Amino acid sequence: MAVLKEINTTILTGKLGNFIARSYEGHIILSKRPSKYNINQELKAREGRSKFGVTAHLSKSIASLPTLKEIWKTVKGSDRTVFHTICKYNFGKSSASKPTLYNIITPNGFLLPDIDASVDAEKITASFSALNTLHILKPAEVDLSVNAVICFTGPINREDEPCGFSACSKEVKNFKFDRACEVVIEFDRKQRLIAAKYSGCILYLCAATKDDAGNVVRYSRTFSKEIMITQFTQPLE
Repeated sequence: MAVLKEINTTILTGKLGNFIARSYEGHIILSKRPSKYNINQELKAREGRSKFGVTAHLSKSIASLPTLKEIWKTVKGSDRTVFHTICKYNFGKSSASKPTLYNIITPNGFLLPDIDASVDAEKITASFSALNTLHILKPAEVDLSVNAVICFTGPINREDEPCGFSACSKEVKNFKFDRACEVVIEFDRKQRLIAAKYSGCILYLCAATKDDAGNVVRYSRTFSKEIMITQFTQPLE
């Protein structure tokens, strides 16, 4: 603690870097701020930046799929972009190191019936029950769009990034809504190279019905699942 003399006590009060200035009996007293307090503040700020970075990577992947971008346009305000809208919905659900099972790729929607999914180094396989059991189908609902965002986790080599993000989709024309379905989404070469670097992933998946012009009619809630990735030994083509 230091005491300063012969200084205007009305202009030197409050925080000064790592010190706190206060007036006492005509003197200015400088006290060092507790180091523990500083550490907590710095840690909170770092975690906030990391959490935003995770959310931004996820949101960018979501917005890269045209169907998901169209869906998010229905809930965004006139004063923000689709990207910022997705970030707003997801920031509170992310952790500082990676997304969680609570993150979403669609804002609400209907529940997919009896859904399950798996991921290996080359593809996503999703299966679910007949969709016409959920509601009476509209005449416009003729096609199906299945969209997925993957956050790859558990890097096999320490040099690789802690998480890798990818997004893919599949459009099914003249979909049979009265039947159980299995949809396979093949990874492209770039996606297979990313998947080969990780031992696991968090899969976010949704389905949307479309009219014959390709417009979204209805869409599902986000299905999320943490999955261990089956790797293959054959080289990538």
